[in-house]
Amino acid sequence: MGDFIEVGYKAARVGEVSILSAVDTSPDFGTNVLRWLTELDLARMASVKCSEVSDTECCWMHYVVVCHMAGLDSALKTTDLSSRQRLFKLAVWDADYFLSREETLVAAGPIRLMYVIYDKPESFRGALPHALVLPPFSVRQSVLLGFGQDTRSVVAAAKAALGLTQRP
Repeated sequence: MGDFIEVGYKAARVGEVSILSAVDTSPDFGTNVLRWLTELDLARMASVKCSEVSDTECCWMHYVVVCHMAGLDSALKTTDLSSRQRLFKLAVWDADYFLSREETLVAAGPIRLMYVIYDKPESFRGALPHALVLPPFSVRQSVLLGFGQDTRSVVAAAKAALGLTQRP
């Protein structure tokens, strides 16, 4: 998922969807991505078939792309510390939600975002609870190995360490 989405996004950005280059370089890019993710109704989005999506709806493919966009430096650097922390919590919550529904392909988006933020220096992403430790997990591993019980338990432990009881 990781390498593929990066290559696809970059190709779309300079090709058919060149508007992305204007969107992802705007000063409020990160704020807009966070707002979109925060306002998203996960259950409704998950119920929409991508082949039947309308102009006013989104499906899981849109969601995964927006998760990728949220992890871009151009998004993260245009948000403040509290927004980056909220984005991390949102990614943890969403990853747990989709893993619990056995929707591993969709879970790849927030899991990747979780790791992108987690791997940033603490001075940038903010402090996390000491109990929250994500083991090394490359994006390539997520594609080749899939998401097993280990991934589910890591995400569930992160959710518990953050004390999340509702979507942030």
